[in-house]
Amino acid sequence: MPSFIQTQTIQATAQEINLIQDFLPLAVPFCDTTQGENKEQNEVICQLIEQKHFYLFFVDGQLHGCFAFSSPSYETQLTQVYYLPSDQEQEVGIENLQHPKSLFRIAIQEKASEAGFKYLTVLTTPKLASWYAPWGAKQSKIPSPSKNTVAYYLTVINQPWVDLPTAGLVCVKENQLLLAFSKNKQAWYLPGGKIDAQEDSQEALKREIEEELSLVLQPDRLSYLTHIVAPAYGEKKNILMQQDCYKYELDNDTITIANEIGGVQYFTKEEYIQHQIPVPGVLKVFEFLFG
Repeated sequence: MPSFIQTQTIQATAQEINLIQDFLPLAVPFCDTTQGENKEQNEVICQLIEQKHFYLFFVDGQLHGCFAFSSPSYETQLTQVYYLPSDQEQEVGIENLQHPKSLFRIAIQEKASEAGFKYLTVLTTPKLASWYAPWGAKQSKIPSPSKNTVAYYLTVINQPWVDLPTAGLVCVKENQLLLAFSKNKQAWYLPGGKIDAQEDSQEALKREIEEELSLVLQPDRLSYLTHIVAPAYGEKKNILMQQDCYKYELDNDTITIANEIGGVQYFTKEEYIQHQIPVPGVLKVFEFLFG
């Protein structure tokens, strides 16, 4: 029995289509992959291969797993994740110090990082979610297309998520969301910021808004709205923003921006996606408000 294993991850080409078709019936899916007709699935795989986003994972020269990256919207989704079940690993003699499944996860992270992705999302069932636990997966709270699936955020580096508690101000006017431009990060955000030690989220929000916008929030116009979870834009790749959002009714209030703020402006969701850098947390708020 060898004391080490050799793995290789390659970008799939059209020449591997038959190999993939033979492999999938033997493997276990670890994400919510639509199980349609074989022809339909083959078309999806061929598309991903053409986009150079489909990968094959080999252990000692034998195909043991596959995965792909898909970007249907502003997020990159990990999809087509298949892996040989453990009993078949035993049959081919894979009982080693370094378990192939751990190396498979690392291979996914490496390819995602090489492709320039900041993070990944994956749809999986609660039963299979445990497979992503060593990855430090965090539930994203994004409504899943199916009631039987859960959406998770995954890091693209071999480090778990670290939570960053924040508070954000939500001001809406005619289906538009008020955002503030951060000069430091060169992007539009919800007004607000990090929660300091010994503060609750509402205290932090009041302090941040007074510092950023010279606006004293009135308690009778301030109400808790929702909590969002999203990768923190402009931070390290394993920082996950945990943000309490509060709705506020502006009433002819005077806003005077601080030096670190480049301006404030209302955006529709479409305007923001088309013309601005899409900050994950802001997009989550747009989703919550307008779908």
